[in-house]
Amino acid sequence: MIGTIVTIKWGDLYSPEYVNRLYRAVQRNITGEFRFVCFTDHAAGLQQEIESYPLPVITIPDVPTRSSNWRKLGLYQSNIGDLSGTCLYLDLDIVITGHMNDFFSISPGVFCAIEEWVQPHRKIIARRPDEFNTSVFRFDANTTAEVYQRFIENGEAVLRDFRREQQFVSNTLKGRIRAWPHDWVVSFKRHCLPKFPLNLVKTPAVPQNAKIVAFHGRPNPEEVIHGFRDGPIHRKCLSTPWIQENWY
Repeated sequence: MIGTIVTIKWGDLYSPEYVNRLYRAVQRNITGEFRFVCFTDHAAGLQQEIESYPLPVITIPDVPTRSSNWRKLGLYQSNIGDLSGTCLYLDLDIVITGHMNDFFSISPGVFCAIEEWVQPHRKIIARRPDEFNTSVFRFDANTTAEVYQRFIENGEAVLRDFRREQQFVSNTLKGRIRAWPHDWVVSFKRHCLPKFPLNLVKTPAVPQNAKIVAFHGRPNPEEVIHGFRDGPIHRKCLSTPWIQENWY
């Protein structure tokens, strides 16, 4: 077996069809057998091939934070969902555009994630430390409990010190995370959407060699299929048919 695909769905932001689409996209782009595991508070509507498990238990202190993704930290604890071996976590709002086997074979045993898309001058001016984006990350099951445990023991302080869950993960695993090759996982807004004003007249395109397009914030995949007209003018885009071709 190649390994296990892991995703998580809670609340009503994403419908079950998002999970089903992700499963079908993985199926089209992986050679060999794989498990597909979804941790969710509502499994109704998921395809029968998808293994569903209850959301991992995690207590999140009531401290103001700008992100709702802290629940993802429950995935780092040991002995959940009968997970074993190599696991590849995928956010629901991604579009798979290329073959995925390499995500399992590169750098065996190393925690891999996306090097955050931050402009160099912002790193210098804001003195931002190295940060990894956790929209797509790979881990070996039952080897990341320190991330979960640190949060459980210091939750209020963690939420005060870190704006996003991925900043906390990057800090906890500092020096032990390897970035995916830069052209494997790209940002729709940074790498596919033409710069203003070309975004108003030119269709977004997938960069060569990209295997996954990640969507962070708006627009999301569903919004750009027929063209995105909401939000600031530099985020607007024309109809993007390759989304429909790769995400259905």
